[in-house]
Amino acid sequence: YMSDTIRRLDPNHLQTVGFCWPSSSILVQDFTDFLFFQFLGADHPEVVKESNLEVEEYYGHWDQVLEDKEAVIDRLQTKIESIQKQLKKPMPIVPSEYGLPSAPPDGSPEIQQGVYEAVNELVFIRMELAGVLNWVLTDFTWPPKAYTYIPDDAPQNTSAEQSFGVFDIDYNPKPSAEVTARYYANNPEITLSTQPNQLQL
Repeated sequence: YMSDTIRRLDPNHLQTVGFCWPSSSILVQDFTDFLFFQFLGADHPEVVKESNLEVEEYYGHWDQVLEDKEAVIDRLQTKIESIQKQLKKPMPIVPSEYGLPSAPPDGSPEIQQGVYEAVNELVFIRMELAGVLNWVLTDFTWPPKAYTYIPDDAPQNTSAEQSFGVFDIDYNPKPSAEVTARYYANNPEITLSTQPNQLQL
């Protein structure tokens, strides 16, 4: 219903739904214009056929990105191809929220850079997908300086969780920022504009 309403209000407005698991995006292909899912390295393919999510499938293997980047890229490609094979028609794909902390225990600046290199090489060179969106621009402090609702049962953020940025807390670039600049710097500025449409409700 919401998709139909948006299309009546603005027929040129692209629609998608951001999902945690790549396979979840398959469920909304009938009323979205492109697939948009987190590309953090794990998936639940069974979500397409059932709601009981028991076994998490890992496709990222970020811990191996410095030793065998090609093998990591191959597994990422296999995951994207598995999503493409389940589509009723070809659709643009924009993996989102990819990345890794630059702080231990899960990461380092070098491993984070390796993840950025692997994902961008896959998206822009090997598969020529519609685009990619990293997570996140800058590191952050906790708790937030501005008022933010934090549920009582929310997990406590660790230094690793606060270090996903391509810039550190003082806005100094990390090695992953260099990778981002290399892939994005020469792209032309894109401006989208549409004529206003009227809709009688």
